[in-house]
Amino acid sequence: RSGVPRSVAVFQPLPEPLPPVIGRLQISREALRGCSVLVVEDDADARELLALTLEEFGALVQTAANAALGMEALQAGRFDVLVSDVSMPGEDGYSFVRRARAAGFSLPSVALTANARREDRERALAAGFGEHLTKPIEPLELVAVLLRVLQR
Repeated sequence: RSGVPRSVAVFQPLPEPLPPVIGRLQISREALRGCSVLVVEDDADARELLALTLEEFGALVQTAANAALGMEALQAGRFDVLVSDVSMPGEDGYSFVRRARAAGFSLPSVALTANARREDRERALAAGFGEHLTKPIEPLELVAVLLRVLQR
């Protein structure tokens, strides 16, 4: 591994100060206060960065390093939203979200991927994700997407 963590490719820096409105959404540091988020991501650096970013906006975050651990977390807890990488070794995020839906978990979900083609988005939506975000992810965009899926 080089001296630069892979997580650098996951997020773009958070602007300071925060812009007051993204699209039509007002976003504050408390935007996700009390929201319970399950993050399923195989890369440890990316998983930690996602958790820290969401916690910075008030979310309660639990993480899982793979789909099997993500399913265990879903069965053991109650979450408001799922954020999952789609490119994971073993069971990928597409299969994971299909399995979660088949098991009766209907929570809003967001797919994270480096693949930005229209067919990648369509594949994520067809698998059961409600949204598709491509890396690198802007933290404010992630928060805005979570707020949007939670309002549905």
